[in-house]
Amino acid sequence: MHRLSILTAALVIVATFASPGVAPAEPGGWDFRLASMPAGVTSGGQLAIDEHRGKLFVTDNTFPATTTKEGLTVQKPNIDVSVVSLAARRPVGSIDLSDQPWGLFKYQSVKVPMPQIADGIAVDSAAGALVTTSAHADGVSIVRADARKATPDDLLAYPGGHPMGVVAAGGRAWVALFSANKVVLLDTATKRQIAQSSVFSPTLVSLDSARHRLYVGNDDHKNRRRNFVAVIDTRTNKVVKEVSTPSNSRPTVDPVTGRVFAASFDTGEVSVIDPDSLRVVKTIATRSTPNQIAVDGKRRLGYLANLDNRSITVIDLDTASVLAVVKTAARVHTLAVDQRTGIVYGSQYRGSGITVLVPSRR
Repeated sequence: MHRLSILTAALVIVATFASPGVAPAEPGGWDFRLASMPAGVTSGGQLAIDEHRGKLFVTDNTFPATTTKEGLTVQKPNIDVSVVSLAARRPVGSIDLSDQPWGLFKYQSVKVPMPQIADGIAVDSAAGALVTTSAHADGVSIVRADARKATPDDLLAYPGGHPMGVVAAGGRAWVALFSANKVVLLDTATKRQIAQSSVFSPTLVSLDSARHRLYVGNDDHKNRRRNFVAVIDTRTNKVVKEVSTPSNSRPTVDPVTGRVFAASFDTGEVSVIDPDSLRVVKTIATRSTPNQIAVDGKRRLGYLANLDNRSITVIDLDTASVLAVVKTAARVHTLAVDQRTGIVYGSQYRGSGITVLVPSRR
């Protein structure tokens, strides 16, 4: 018997933010200090920063099931999104999702009832809305960022949809439905779908509000033939182009230049997409396993969590080159940057901590 987890790989760390380690000096005029703080979860998944409220939201990806020779046994776990104070550097609350209707998870040829455990997460700070996706229970939840408990009315069910990546802004949320081959647009106030776009096997998404574009990664994990980043015009909800990329590329927009950095978990390459020509103008070889990239537009730095390599790759956004590789004790899952301070926070897969990376100029 072994315990499963929703996203990937393993961890261990129980240091506090007050006892940091110092990474070796790196080229490019930057130093990086490592630390850790509690996350309030068992297995860190996606995370999102609400800069207006000084909060960090962390999903818990512990899979509530065990496998035996007889099949899959599902328990009812505590289903929470952890709320961490950036000032206090510790969990200060949670959002309980346990009252939401269960979905159905396909295990081999059988559909098994599954609780709405959050995978993807996004926060719309201005609107005060928090959106989570449950890939295995096929649900999307929309609650207020200061909520303590979600209700059944907060759930949008997408049976068989396998919702994954989500981004939220301006009272809207875009959610990738991997198995349904589409991206849906939701109104976070009314909690209703208002549009959809057809995209093959969509995974993670990134929004360029200034150019009215949504960039969507995909994962043709079965045939590995159709590999691209789709570009959607958010005014028409139409796909205007599919930019060829290495397989399983996950895009992130640089808000300053509009360039898109699409990291391939499969190949370790980062494709740099020009926003005007919508072509790949450069490829960065990381020789690693980048899970996703977080962008600090102010300091012109990009950070990639290398899930299988226990490291964080730092890239120079202006030169599109690797600046540093910072070794971590944990397998960092997902990164988020506080744009005010430049501090980077990383969830830890199968771990209860948050890896903290503090950049500083020499």
